[in-house]
Amino acid sequence: MMLPTVWSCSFVLDWDIDRLPCDERQRCAVGYSCVDDVCVSDQSIPHECDIDDDCDTTEVCVTLLNHAKVCRPTCHYGVQDGVYYDDCASTVDALKYCQALGPSTNRRLVCLDNEEGVAQNEGDPCHPLENPCAQSLTCYADGKCHAFCIGGTDNCTSPQSCQTVESLYQICL
Repeated sequence: MMLPTVWSCSFVLDWDIDRLPCDERQRCAVGYSCVDDVCVSDQSIPHECDIDDDCDTTEVCVTLLNHAKVCRPTCHYGVQDGVYYDDCASTVDALKYCQALGPSTNRRLVCLDNEEGVAQNEGDPCHPLENPCAQSLTCYADGKCHAFCIGGTDNCTSPQSCQTVESLYQICL
């Protein structure tokens, strides 16, 4: 007797199931959830929070522009020999970038996903979530992308200089 076996196409054909359409009943494979008709990894969905203690130890509670609060991984950046680096673990297939996010009174450096792969260049108009800056840049309060820097480094283009912002990070202004 032969029993019918159901295998997901993504498994048999080795497709990446992240970002595939949800099925007709808004379902996805195990470990994935249907968000806006697309399957996304459960691990990539930030959970809501009120304070940092609501988040994992590597995350902070950050306020989004719509006043919702979500847990996001913290990030640290540096500049060595004029080259920017961060600890967001970006790959060719999964672009991540370190961004200052939250209201000006409580900005936090967090890793964000750049699912679209489109990023703005230095001086371009930006929005940290909807129109992000390229890696090594952050969207500043003036709505433009600025380069991260470390005081004493030479990665700022003259006449800019490395300025501390909100005692949290430094950018070329």
